[in-house]
Parts: sequence; structure tokens; C-alpha cells
Amino acid sequence: MKKVAFIILTILFSFSAQSEERMISAGFGVTEIIYALGAQDKLIAADFTSRHLIKNDDIKQLGLHVQLSAEGVLALRPTHLIGTDEMGPKVALDQIKQSGVQVVTIPSGQDSSQLLSRLDKLAEVMGIGEKAQRLKEQVKADISDLKEHHCNTKSKAIFLMLDSSRKIRVSGSDTAINSIITLAGGSNPAHTYFSGYKTMNMESLLEMQPDYIIISQRALDMYQGIDNLLDKVPILKATPAGINKQVITIPSGSLLGGFGLASIDVAKGLNQHFCD
Repeated sequence: MKKVAFIILTILFSFSAQSEERMISAGFGVTEIIYALGAQDKLIAADFTSRHLIKNDDIKQLGLHVQLSAEGVLALRPTHLIGTDEMGPKVALDQIKQSGVQVVTIPSGQDSSQLLSRLDKLAEVMGIGEKAQRLKEQVKADISDLKEHHCNTKSKAIFLMLDSSRKIRVSGSDTAINSIITLAGGSNPAHTYFSGYKTMNMESLLEMQPDYIIISQRALDMYQGIDNLLDKVPILKATPAGINKQVITIPSGSLLGGFGLASIDVAKGLNQHFCD
């Protein structure tokens, strides 16, 4: 039945008039740039990770960018599907391509250079090079300002990914938050241990002796405040961050899609903490 529905949608799509660009964005890192470029009028839908950015009821919300449905996408009659290299599954993307939709993959990444590459690619696809160049210059200026604003000491900061299971994962190298901490003038001691996110034992957390602990606002809400967090993870009380209650929260969605425009705002905020 699903196969029949897909064939019908493909036929309808092929014969429909496509005089205007009708774009679907799949991935927060793509959607935030489209909005920053003022090109959201071309959007007809965006994925679930982009929901906090969508202010227009006319823009439909799809599921997760990693679980796209070919039937769901084609039903919206898009001309373009633009997403990060995390979007999928491949079988759905292949079906969407076969229907005549232009599927564009924008590389995701964990540092500022990859953000600039993403800007260039989106500017090319959307035909808004001048606006993109202005945004790119602003991004470069912000990054340069952060690099020049040296703190007197290099603070050690770790990011803890907390969830309802109470497991604690720590960010290592090759993560957006590691690049953010470095850009903000701090250092992430976990980056020498591993890449990506890993569960760490309490002894290793203690050994790193962070000056700051960074968590998402949603995680802090889940633990109902800093004091409760320290009570639930008492080993943190033996670190400079725990002793001084230096727990910094960042917006829950700011790390979605890798290092993006929101990452620069987070780096600016961290820089103020580190250099205070």
C-alpha cells in the first residue's frame, strides 16, 4: 500500500507546476542559516530539530531529519530538500531524488571553518550570495574578536550531557562544544581522553578538576537547580567548579547540527564567564 501511495505522489509531483522554489530544510544547522539570511519565505517545511526556529504556521513541521519519509516529503511538492549529511534514511532520499526533487546535502561540522563552508554552499543553492557574504564577514569578525579577547588564565571547562537515565556523558574532541570552549578562551580537559561523547567514571571526572561545568538549560531544569545537581553527582563537589558552584547553562538547542551560528553566541557568553 505504501508503495502504491509513493507512486501516486511521484506522478502527481511530476505533473504539478513548479514555478516557484519550495524548499524543505532538514537539520537545525541548515535552518538557522536560512533564517539568518532572511530566506525563510522559500521554506515550506522544516524538520523537528528546527521547531524552535519556526515562527510561521505556514511552515510545516516534519519528523526528525534522520527519519524522513519519502511520502511525507513528496506530499508537500517541494523543489528542494536541503539538509545536513546526517539526514536520511538513504532509501527515502533516493526515492525523493527519483521524483525530481533536488536533494542538497550540506556538510555538518564541529568547528568554525565548517560553518563558513556551510554558508557558502547554502548561498550557492539559494542564490543569495550577497546576503551570505555579509553574514560570512560578520561571522569571521565575531570569531576574530573572540580569539583576540584573551583571558588572564585559561579556565578548564567540561560539558556534561545529562538525561533522565542519570548517565553522564562528557564531550571530548571533535565536538561543537569543544570548539566553542576553545574559541571562548577556555580548555576542555576531556579532549585529550577521547573524541565525541563518552560516559566517564567518577574518578576521571575528579581527575580533570574543571573550573566550570557546562550543561544544557533542559538538564538543569531536570535536576531542579545547581544544588540538586551537585547532590545527585556528589563527586563534582570535589572539583573547583563544584566548590564554587560554577555551573553554566547554555540553550538546549544550541549544539544541534554541529558548530553553527548559535555556537558563536554561546562562545561569547562563555568568554564573559572565563574572563570575569
